[in-house]
Amino acid sequence: MKITFFRFFFILLAGGAVIPSFLAASPATTTGAFEKPVLNFTIKKKDAEPDKACYDFQGIGQKIHWNDKIVDVILQGYLKIDAERSILEITSGNITIDGAISHDFSLYLVYSDKLATITYFKTKELILSGAIDFSKNAFLNLDVDIRGINLEDFNKLWGIENFPFEGDFRGKISLKGDVNSILIQGFLEAYHGNLEGYKYEKVFLMFKGTYPWIRFSDSYASIQGFGFNIEGTFNVARLYDLPYDKVGQSPDLPPIRFFDETEQNMIVADSVKGFLALPSSHNLLVYKLDTDSFLRLTPKESIFPKAAPTLEF
Repeated sequence: MKITFFRFFFILLAGGAVIPSFLAASPATTTGAFEKPVLNFTIKKKDAEPDKACYDFQGIGQKIHWNDKIVDVILQGYLKIDAERSILEITSGNITIDGAISHDFSLYLVYSDKLATITYFKTKELILSGAIDFSKNAFLNLDVDIRGINLEDFNKLWGIENFPFEGDFRGKISLKGDVNSILIQGFLEAYHGNLEGYKYEKVFLMFKGTYPWIRFSDSYASIQGFGFNIEGTFNVARLYDLPYDKVGQSPDLPPIRFFDETEQNMIVADSVKGFLALPSSHNLLVYKLDTDSFLRLTPKESIFPKAAPTLEF
Protein backbone atom coordinates (compact mmCIF):
# COMPACT_ATOMS: atom_id res chain seq x y z
CA MET A 1 0.00 0.00 0.00
CA LYS A 2 1.39 3.37 -1.01
CA ILE A 3 0.63 6.14 1.47
CA THR A 4 1.81 9.10 -0.59
CA PHE A 5 -1.75 10.15 -1.39
CA PHE A 6 -2.86 10.13 2.23
CA ARG A 7 0.09 12.23 3.30
CA PHE A 8 -0.80 14.65 0.53
CA PHE A 9 -4.46 14.71 1.59
CA PHE A 10 -3.72 15.50 5.23
CA ILE A 11 -1.24 18.17 4.16
CA LEU A 12 -4.01 19.68 2.05
CA LEU A 13 -6.43 19.74 4.97
CA ALA A 14 -3.85 21.16 7.34
CA GLY A 15 -2.82 23.90 4.95
CA GLY A 16 0.74 22.76 4.44
CA ALA A 17 1.58 21.38 7.89
CA VAL A 18 4.05 18.51 8.19
CA ILE A 19 2.25 15.19 8.67
CA PRO A 20 3.69 12.34 10.75
CA SER A 21 4.19 9.04 8.94
CA PHE A 22 1.78 7.34 11.33
CA LEU A 23 0.48 4.94 8.72
CA ALA A 24 3.72 3.01 8.94
CA ALA A 25 3.69 2.91 12.75
CA SER A 26 3.55 -0.45 14.48
CA PRO A 27 2.23 0.51 17.98
CA ALA A 28 -1.51 0.29 18.50
CA THR A 29 -1.60 3.96 19.51
CA THR A 30 0.72 6.64 18.15
CA THR A 31 0.86 10.36 18.87
CA GLY A 32 2.85 12.93 16.89
CA ALA A 33 3.23 16.60 17.80
CA PHE A 34 4.78 19.47 15.87
CA GLU A 35 5.40 23.12 16.63
CA LYS A 36 4.62 26.10 14.42
CA PRO A 37 2.09 24.87 13.48
CA VAL A 38 1.02 22.37 16.15
CA LEU A 39 -0.40 19.13 14.76
CA ASN A 40 -1.47 16.28 17.07
CA PHE A 41 -2.82 12.96 15.84
CA THR A 42 -3.89 9.98 17.91
CA ILE A 43 -4.29 6.74 15.97
CA LYS A 44 -5.63 3.53 17.43
CA LYS A 45 -5.21 0.29 15.54
CA LYS A 46 -8.28 -1.91 15.59
CA ASP A 47 -8.60 -5.69 15.27
CA ALA A 48 -9.13 -6.61 11.64
CA GLU A 49 -9.24 -9.55 9.26
CA PRO A 50 -5.97 -11.03 7.94
CA ASP A 51 -4.24 -8.82 5.31
CA LYS A 52 -6.26 -5.81 6.45
CA ALA A 53 -5.43 -2.89 8.73
CA CYS A 54 -7.98 -0.63 10.41
CA TYR A 55 -7.30 2.58 12.30
CA ASP A 56 -9.44 5.02 14.23
CA PHE A 57 -7.93 8.48 14.37
CA GLN A 58 -8.46 11.88 15.91
CA GLY A 59 -6.52 14.91 14.83
CA ILE A 60 -6.13 18.49 15.96
CA GLY A 61 -4.13 21.05 14.03
CA GLN A 62 -3.61 24.47 15.59
CA LYS A 63 -2.04 27.78 14.53
CA ILE A 64 -1.67 26.67 10.93
CA HIS A 65 -0.67 29.58 8.70
CA TRP A 66 -2.55 29.70 5.39
CA ASN A 67 -3.06 32.68 3.07
CA ASP A 68 -2.28 35.14 5.89
CA LYS A 69 -4.89 33.39 8.04
CA ILE A 70 -4.62 31.30 11.20
CA VAL A 71 -6.39 27.97 10.75
CA ASP A 72 -7.41 25.35 13.32
CA VAL A 73 -8.46 21.88 12.12
CA ILE A 74 -10.25 19.07 13.98
CA LEU A 75 -10.58 15.60 12.39
CA GLN A 76 -12.15 12.34 13.50
CA GLY A 77 -12.65 9.20 11.44
CA TYR A 78 -11.18 5.89 10.38
CA LEU A 79 -8.88 4.35 7.79
CA LYS A 80 -9.06 0.83 6.32
CA ILE A 81 -6.23 -0.64 4.24
CA ASP A 82 -6.02 -3.93 2.34
CA ALA A 83 -4.10 -5.21 -0.66
CA GLU A 84 -6.47 -3.66 -3.21
CA ARG A 85 -7.74 -0.40 -1.80
CA SER A 86 -7.87 2.01 1.11
CA ILE A 87 -10.93 3.73 2.54
CA LEU A 88 -10.71 7.02 4.38
CA GLU A 89 -13.74 8.39 6.16
CA ILE A 90 -13.78 11.62 8.13
CA THR A 91 -16.98 11.33 10.13
CA SER A 92 -16.54 14.69 11.82
CA GLY A 93 -14.33 17.56 10.77
CA ASN A 94 -14.12 21.29 11.41
CA ILE A 95 -12.00 24.11 10.05
CA THR A 96 -11.92 27.42 11.93
CA ILE A 97 -10.28 30.46 10.33
CA ASP A 98 -8.99 33.36 12.44
CA GLY A 99 -11.11 32.08 15.32
CA ALA A 100 -14.28 33.32 13.63
CA ILE A 101 -15.21 31.60 10.36
CA SER A 102 -16.03 27.95 11.08
CA HIS A 103 -16.97 25.14 8.68
CA ASP A 104 -18.00 21.57 9.56
CA PHE A 105 -17.33 18.87 6.96
CA SER A 106 -17.32 15.12 6.36
CA LEU A 107 -15.62 12.93 3.75
CA TYR A 108 -15.78 9.41 2.32
CA LEU A 109 -12.93 8.52 -0.05
CA VAL A 110 -11.70 5.29 -1.67
CA TYR A 111 -8.13 5.12 -3.00
CA SER A 112 -6.95 2.35 -5.32
CA ASP A 113 -4.20 2.19 -7.94
CA LYS A 114 -3.58 5.97 -7.89
CA LEU A 115 -7.28 6.72 -8.35
CA ALA A 116 -9.09 8.59 -5.57
CA THR A 117 -12.86 8.20 -5.72
CA ILE A 118 -14.62 10.80 -3.60
CA THR A 119 -18.04 9.46 -2.68
CA TYR A 120 -18.69 12.77 -0.95
CA PHE A 121 -16.96 15.75 0.56
CA LYS A 122 -19.80 17.49 2.34
CA THR A 123 -20.20 20.82 4.11
CA LYS A 124 -23.25 22.86 4.95
CA GLU A 125 -22.62 24.95 1.84
CA LEU A 126 -21.66 22.36 -0.82
CA ILE A 127 -21.21 18.71 -1.78
CA LEU A 128 -18.28 17.55 -3.92
CA SER A 129 -18.07 14.10 -5.51
CA GLY A 130 -16.15 12.38 -8.29
CA ALA A 131 -12.66 11.06 -8.99
CA ILE A 132 -9.08 12.30 -9.21
CA ASP A 133 -6.41 10.29 -11.05
CA PHE A 134 -2.94 10.76 -9.53
CA SER A 135 -1.15 8.75 -12.22
CA LYS A 136 1.19 10.14 -14.87
CA ASN A 137 -1.83 10.96 -17.06
CA ALA A 138 -3.68 12.79 -14.30
CA PHE A 139 -7.30 13.76 -14.84
CA LEU A 140 -10.31 15.10 -12.94
CA ASN A 141 -13.96 14.13 -12.96
CA LEU A 142 -15.61 16.18 -10.23
CA ASP A 143 -19.10 17.53 -9.61
CA VAL A 144 -19.74 20.38 -7.18
CA ASP A 145 -23.27 21.02 -5.91
CA ILE A 146 -23.29 24.48 -4.31
CA ARG A 147 -26.27 24.60 -1.97
CA GLY A 148 -25.76 28.14 -0.70
CA ILE A 149 -22.67 30.31 -0.20
CA ASN A 150 -22.32 33.94 0.76
CA LEU A 151 -19.81 35.39 -1.70
CA GLU A 152 -18.45 37.95 0.77
CA ASP A 153 -17.65 35.24 3.34
CA PHE A 154 -16.11 33.07 0.61
CA ASN A 155 -13.83 35.89 -0.54
CA LYS A 156 -12.65 36.54 3.02
CA LEU A 157 -11.12 33.06 3.01
CA TRP A 158 -8.81 34.29 0.25
CA GLY A 159 -8.13 37.71 1.73
CA ILE A 160 -10.35 39.55 -0.78
CA GLU A 161 -12.04 42.56 0.83
CA ASN A 162 -13.28 44.70 -2.08
CA PHE A 163 -14.60 42.24 -4.66
CA PRO A 164 -17.33 44.17 -6.53
CA PHE A 165 -19.86 41.33 -6.68
CA GLU A 166 -21.74 40.51 -3.46
CA GLY A 167 -24.66 38.24 -2.65
CA ASP A 168 -25.74 34.67 -1.94
CA PHE A 169 -25.31 32.13 -4.71
CA ARG A 170 -25.93 28.48 -5.49
CA GLY A 171 -25.49 26.23 -8.52
CA LYS A 172 -23.71 23.24 -10.03
CA ILE A 173 -20.23 23.00 -11.55
CA SER A 174 -18.52 20.04 -13.24
CA LEU A 175 -14.78 19.71 -13.86
CA LYS A 176 -13.71 16.99 -16.28
CA GLY A 177 -10.69 16.04 -18.33
CA ASP A 178 -6.91 16.15 -18.36
CA VAL A 179 -5.48 18.51 -15.74
CA ASN A 180 -3.96 20.60 -18.55
CA SER A 181 -7.29 21.04 -20.37
CA ILE A 182 -10.12 20.81 -17.87
CA LEU A 183 -13.64 21.18 -19.23
CA ILE A 184 -15.71 23.47 -16.99
CA GLN A 185 -19.47 23.74 -17.28
CA GLY A 186 -22.46 24.48 -15.10
CA PHE A 187 -24.61 27.31 -13.84
CA LEU A 188 -24.69 29.78 -10.96
CA GLU A 189 -27.61 31.73 -9.51
CA ALA A 190 -27.11 34.76 -7.29
CA TYR A 191 -29.80 36.63 -5.35
CA HIS A 192 -30.23 39.87 -3.43
CA GLY A 193 -26.76 41.34 -3.81
CA ASN A 194 -24.74 44.21 -5.24
CA LEU A 195 -22.63 44.76 -8.34
CA GLU A 196 -20.35 47.71 -7.66
CA GLY A 197 -22.97 49.11 -5.31
CA TYR A 198 -25.97 48.59 -7.61
CA LYS A 199 -28.59 46.22 -6.27
CA TYR A 200 -29.62 43.19 -8.30
CA GLU A 201 -32.57 40.91 -7.68
CA LYS A 202 -31.23 37.91 -9.57
CA VAL A 203 -28.31 36.92 -11.76
CA PHE A 204 -28.33 33.59 -13.64
CA LEU A 205 -25.14 32.52 -15.44
CA MET A 206 -24.87 29.44 -17.67
CA PHE A 207 -21.27 28.72 -18.68
CA LYS A 208 -19.02 26.25 -20.46
CA GLY A 209 -15.39 26.25 -21.53
CA THR A 210 -11.88 24.86 -21.20
CA TYR A 211 -9.82 26.23 -18.32
CA PRO A 212 -9.02 29.06 -17.96
CA TRP A 213 -11.60 30.33 -20.47
CA ILE A 214 -15.36 30.02 -20.04
CA ARG A 215 -18.18 31.46 -22.12
CA PHE A 216 -21.54 32.67 -20.77
CA SER A 217 -24.70 32.00 -22.79
CA ASP A 218 -28.45 31.79 -22.09
CA SER A 219 -27.82 33.99 -19.05
CA TYR A 220 -29.75 36.92 -17.64
CA ALA A 221 -29.98 39.37 -14.77
CA SER A 222 -32.42 41.69 -13.06
CA ILE A 223 -30.63 44.80 -11.76
CA GLN A 224 -32.55 47.49 -9.89
CA GLY A 225 -35.76 46.39 -11.60
CA PHE A 226 -34.29 46.29 -15.13
CA GLY A 227 -33.83 43.05 -17.06
CA PHE A 228 -30.80 42.07 -19.17
CA ASN A 229 -29.77 39.15 -21.34
CA ILE A 230 -26.11 38.27 -20.78
CA GLU A 231 -23.39 36.77 -22.96
CA GLY A 232 -19.66 36.96 -22.56
CA THR A 233 -16.21 35.44 -22.17
CA PHE A 234 -14.21 35.24 -18.99
CA ASN A 235 -10.71 34.20 -17.90
CA VAL A 236 -11.26 32.31 -14.63
CA ALA A 237 -7.55 32.36 -13.77
CA ARG A 238 -7.71 36.17 -13.54
CA LEU A 239 -10.85 36.29 -11.44
CA TYR A 240 -9.20 38.17 -8.57
CA ASP A 241 -6.62 40.04 -10.66
CA LEU A 242 -8.98 42.20 -12.69
CA PRO A 243 -8.79 46.01 -12.31
CA TYR A 244 -12.01 46.45 -10.37
CA ASP A 245 -13.15 49.72 -8.91
CA LYS A 246 -13.20 49.21 -5.16
CA VAL A 247 -16.49 50.23 -3.62
CA GLY A 248 -16.02 51.84 -0.22
CA GLN A 249 -12.91 53.88 -0.94
CA SER A 250 -15.14 56.86 -1.65
CA PRO A 251 -18.60 57.81 -0.37
CA ASP A 252 -19.62 58.15 -4.03
CA LEU A 253 -20.41 54.91 -5.83
CA PRO A 254 -18.31 54.30 -8.94
CA PRO A 255 -20.17 54.64 -12.22
CA ILE A 256 -21.14 51.59 -14.20
CA ARG A 257 -18.62 51.18 -17.02
CA PHE A 258 -19.90 50.18 -20.45
CA PHE A 259 -18.19 49.89 -23.79
CA ASP A 260 -19.93 50.59 -27.08
CA GLU A 261 -19.05 47.81 -29.55
CA THR A 262 -19.88 49.85 -32.63
CA GLU A 263 -18.18 53.12 -31.76
CA GLN A 264 -15.29 51.62 -29.74
CA ASN A 265 -15.75 54.31 -27.10
CA MET A 266 -16.22 54.06 -23.36
CA ILE A 267 -19.70 55.05 -22.21
CA VAL A 268 -20.16 55.93 -18.54
CA ALA A 269 -23.59 55.74 -16.92
CA ASP A 270 -24.19 56.86 -13.35
CA SER A 271 -26.73 54.07 -12.85
CA VAL A 272 -28.52 51.28 -14.65
CA LYS A 273 -31.38 53.72 -15.18
CA GLY A 274 -28.93 56.13 -16.78
CA PHE A 275 -27.63 53.36 -19.01
CA LEU A 276 -31.13 52.56 -20.27
CA ALA A 277 -31.75 56.26 -20.89
CA LEU A 278 -28.94 56.35 -23.46
CA PRO A 279 -29.89 56.70 -27.16
CA SER A 280 -31.43 53.60 -28.71
CA SER A 281 -28.31 53.05 -30.81
CA HIS A 282 -26.61 51.95 -27.60
CA ASN A 283 -28.90 48.99 -26.98
CA LEU A 284 -26.04 46.49 -27.18
CA LEU A 285 -23.25 47.36 -24.75
CA VAL A 286 -20.37 45.44 -23.26
CA TYR A 287 -19.32 45.58 -19.61
CA LYS A 288 -15.54 45.35 -19.81
CA LEU A 289 -13.85 43.26 -17.11
CA ASP A 290 -10.42 43.06 -18.69
CA THR A 291 -8.75 43.19 -22.10
CA ASP A 292 -10.23 39.82 -23.09
CA SER A 293 -12.95 39.34 -20.46
CA PHE A 294 -16.35 40.97 -20.84
CA LEU A 295 -20.08 40.61 -20.31
CA ARG A 296 -22.38 41.69 -23.15
CA LEU A 297 -25.66 43.08 -21.76
CA THR A 298 -28.80 43.48 -23.86
CA PRO A 299 -31.79 45.19 -22.18
CA LYS A 300 -34.92 43.07 -21.95
CA GLU A 301 -38.40 44.41 -22.53
CA SER A 302 -39.68 43.08 -19.23
CA ILE A 303 -38.23 41.95 -15.94
CA PHE A 304 -38.77 38.57 -14.36
CA PRO A 305 -42.26 37.89 -12.97
CA LYS A 306 -41.12 35.63 -10.13
CA ALA A 307 -39.65 36.97 -6.95
CA ALA A 308 -36.18 35.71 -6.06
CA PRO A 309 -36.28 32.97 -3.40
CA THR A 310 -34.67 33.42 -0.02
CA LEU A 311 -31.61 31.24 0.49
CA GLU A 312 -31.15 29.68 3.92
CA PHE A 313 -27.71 28.97 5.31
